Amino acid sequence: MKGDRVRVVIVAEADRMNDSAANAFLKTLEEVPPDTYFILTVSSRDRLLQTIRSRCLALHLLPLSDAEVREETLRILGPDADEDSVTGDVIGLAVGSPGKALYYVEHARELCSLASDFIVKSLRNDYSDLYEALANAGLDDVAEANGFLEVLSFLISDIMRKESGAPLRLPDTMARLDMDAFPRIDATALEIALATVQETMSRIASRRTAPMMCLQSLAIKLFEGSK
Repeated sequence: MKGDRVRVVIVAEADRMNDSAANAFLKTLEEVPPDTYFILTVSSRDRLLQTIRSRCLALHLLPLSDAEVREETLRILGPDADEDSVTGDVIGLAVGSPGKALYYVEHARELCSLASDFIVKSLRNDYSDLYEALANAGLDDVAEANGFLEVLSFLISDIMRKESGAPLRLPDTMARLDMDAFPRIDATALEIALATVQETMSRIASRRTAPMMCLQSLAIKLFEGSK
């Protein structure tokens, strides 16, 4: 964006740059042209190179409240927006971000349904149907696979929240998920399962193993010993 005397460059999701891109960008920051300002938006500043962080002024922006996310999302969608499309699950997955809410308006129902099926089919050792569902969901891409696992993490965390009486982030999906059929799944099993999902996300992000292989392996390991 250019003004009369200054130029502003916005680098969205800068924490998602790979090492090559980050090192190339660092050279630009070392010799910033006059009257030029870079704004880097990140979800996690720790994922930025330290050498980039040292050249930036950090501003921490608090997430919006659920009510604010809903209001802003509907405003962006326009006057013809279907208010029912901004569900409780959409707001929960957005974690304070209208941008995420806009994404989940389109994808929350499918991803939450798949996450629920993943848990139930894994507990029932129903792997063939689950593998077919994962293949049909098109999760071969690293970002898509880890996006799904983020939803799965939310759902496992919500099962733990329900046990403790805490507010749910995925109320719509939790209303349909019957965990009473699996009495052996206690708080310890849920904590281990959540850690296993996070480990799988790291494996996928490392790109050493194909995302679909990681997801299939997770289905077998999830709640291992408690099935």
